[in-house]
Amino acid sequence: MIRKVALLAVFAALTVAGCGAGAQPETAKPTQLTEGANFSQGGIDARNLFLLGPVPGQELARGATLPLYGNLINGNDAADALVGIAATGFAQAGAVKSGSLPLPGHTLVSLGRTSPSVILTGITKPLAGGESVRVTFTFRAAQAITVAIPVVAQQGDFTTYPAFTASPTATPSAGASTSPSAKPTGADTASPSPAGSVTATPVTERTKKPKKTEE
Repeated sequence: MIRKVALLAVFAALTVAGCGAGAQPETAKPTQLTEGANFSQGGIDARNLFLLGPVPGQELARGATLPLYGNLINGNDAADALVGIAATGFAQAGAVKSGSLPLPGHTLVSLGRTSPSVILTGITKPLAGGESVRVTFTFRAAQAITVAIPVVAQQGDFTTYPAFTASPTATPSAGASTSPSAKPTGADTASPSPAGSVTATPVTERTKKPKKTEE
């Protein structure tokens, strides 16, 4: 019983510490890929989600673009798709590669690896890494999910992931213009669609931890 209470106290302390998005203590800056955000809802699981920030000691300016990396797992029999991403109050818009990322049943899908397939554009404040951002994922069939995702500096394991270098046509976040031709404003001015690898790997059990793959 004492061990259980102690673990709950540690978890509560970490939760409170994570609420201070403005603070950037070194302990809040993950360096390993196992430190990303996870969620499970409606048969959709996510593992090790993170937003890639700047190199240590630097900042991303307002208007910059953040790529999102990690894995999504559709544990349902029926296929689904990620059709939108938004971070209201933090980013002007979000974009998914080709407008929709297929999520076949019982399959792990990587959100890009050699280049991003999911991004947030037009951030509203400078970022140095260590912050936490509430991001909403919209699916074709499953219910939308909102989860806090860390902004990580390009250090440790995260140096193997590329930063975003061009701004694609984006899907407006909640409250923004719904015109299909709307594009984010900010530092990036090019407008190709997100490009990069989207890796799908069949899984046989929803509870089985996805294996880390190297490219």
